[in-house]
Amino acid sequence: TFPFSRTGGAQAQLHSSSQLLKSGWNLVLFPEGSRTPDGRIQEFKPGVGFLAKETGTPVVPMHIRGAYNVMPRGQTLPLPGPIRVRIGKPMVPQKQEGTREFTARVEKAVRSLAAEDRQPEIQGTWIERWRASKPRDLRYGDPD
Repeated sequence: TFPFSRTGGAQAQLHSSSQLLKSGWNLVLFPEGSRTPDGRIQEFKPGVGFLAKETGTPVVPMHIRGAYNVMPRGQTLPLPGPIRVRIGKPMVPQKQEGTREFTARVEKAVRSLAAEDRQPEIQGTWIERWRASKPRDLRYGDPD
């Protein structure tokens, strides 16, 4: 985890992020720049597009439903509650595409993930669901 100082300005954070990406790190960025004040997706800042173009790193769009209830502005520790993460397909900027255009395309992809029909909630913890599922029949070696 690499927390960024909010006092260093966007250029310092973009430079640090660029160096991490060029060094092979994966980053999770929130392109809105801050937590939502009302639970709705806010306009994306162009930094995600800049980083993708500068480093050649693909962007994987994600939408986190429930984050506002679990970690609203001003909250320092997460509250208990359900979270649903939807993950889209990796995106790369096209050669003729500018930073802002690519950022807008990523934002559109995230909004599409948010608008997808909700699936029924799965009850129980992941371990309970895993234990309840039929285990695979594992066989090693010859079946004889």
